[in-house]
Amino acid sequence: EGKCYVRVIAVNAGHQSVPSVVYPAYFTAEKPHFPDGLKLAIEPGNVTATWGKVLGCNDYKLLRRVKGAEKYQVICKGKENLFTDHPAMSGPIYEYAVQSVNGNGESALSGPVDTDPESWLNFNPKPGEKFRRVISAWSALDNSGVRTDLYYPE
Repeated sequence: EGKCYVRVIAVNAGHQSVPSVVYPAYFTAEKPHFPDGLKLAIEPGNVTATWGKVLGCNDYKLLRRVKGAEKYQVICKGKENLFTDHPAMSGPIYEYAVQSVNGNGESALSGPVDTDPESWLNFNPKPGEKFRRVISAWSALDNSGVRTDLYYPE
């Protein structure tokens, strides 16, 4: 375990670049931490899961189970931090968790996120809406002076 500093030089048949800036590299024998930010986007017939990346991890595993079941099932393994699942949406509520994998092993599972339509985490009043900033919780004006209670930009 430890820290060292590296520089990178690009080389091809005819040229060599100047060295890059110094960059710290960390070495560890520990298992990675699970990825943060597991989020579900629920649409009819699809559940798209996204999560953060963990530095130094080779793969991620997305797991699913019926809410209340004991064991998870791996539904996706790979380098991406996005996966669209197609579970049977009529009936059970599903729980998803994610873990990261590196040469030292697998992380613990993240906390579960579920497809419960009653959960405030799954409340999406305007699907596809882009981020909007308002001046304050008590003002109807956004940061460009537009009344957000009367006007909804496309």
